[in-house]
Amino acid sequence: MSCGIYAIINAVNERPYIGSSGDIEERFNGYHLPALRKGEHGNPHLQNAFNKYGEENFYLVILELTTEVNRLEWEQRYIDDIGIENLYNISPTAGGGYTGPFSKDVLERMRGRKISEKTREKLSEAHRGIPLSAEHRKKIGEAGKGKIVSEKTRRMMRKKMKGRGEGRKLTKEHRKNISKSLKGNKRSLGYEYTKEQREKVSRGLMGNQNTLGYKPTEETKEKIRDKLKKNWRNQYV
Repeated sequence: MSCGIYAIINAVNERPYIGSSGDIEERFNGYHLPALRKGEHGNPHLQNAFNKYGEENFYLVILELTTEVNRLEWEQRYIDDIGIENLYNISPTAGGGYTGPFSKDVLERMRGRKISEKTREKLSEAHRGIPLSAEHRKKIGEAGKGKIVSEKTRRMMRKKMKGRGEGRKLTKEHRKNISKSLKGNKRSLGYEYTKEQREKVSRGLMGNQNTLGYKPTEETKEKIRDKLKKNWRNQYV
């Protein structure tokens, strides 16, 4: 059993779904994958994308192992950093479900927000270097949307986005929403699993035949985790 933050990523356009669970394996293999295959997933954005691009274009990545106490806080940080408009998630609040039209203040916060270059690189790193079959390349070409950003464009974005988000803190409203769901000893905040523990969890997922198409290498996933930790520690600690 592994508690933490995970992403289900579309390899065609690099758009992710961010989630957290006290048991990532059970959540993924017991709910997400079966529901998507049956066309019965509770998130219409993710389901529509799954139907359009196909199962072979989606893969799972464990982003962060946490305690049950602080997993929602970490999930909120991922959602805020990427931006709800860049995700398949419906709710802008960690652990929350869709309850109706977004309020005016939430829409204002969402409008015009761009995904940071740092976060884009962290997520895209998961499938860099993975060879694509001829059939896979054909499907990507036919999709006509979500072209992977070129290195030249990435450099331009990196220059433009440099310095943004530094020193950002969770808003009072976010902290209030998260605190309602948090239970347990606050001293557990910040607990980190060892590299060996994370590798054991990842190996368990990679060996499961029910996992989605892509299987990023352990080295690739380790790079994602290390970069994300370094970035968010600078921003939130």
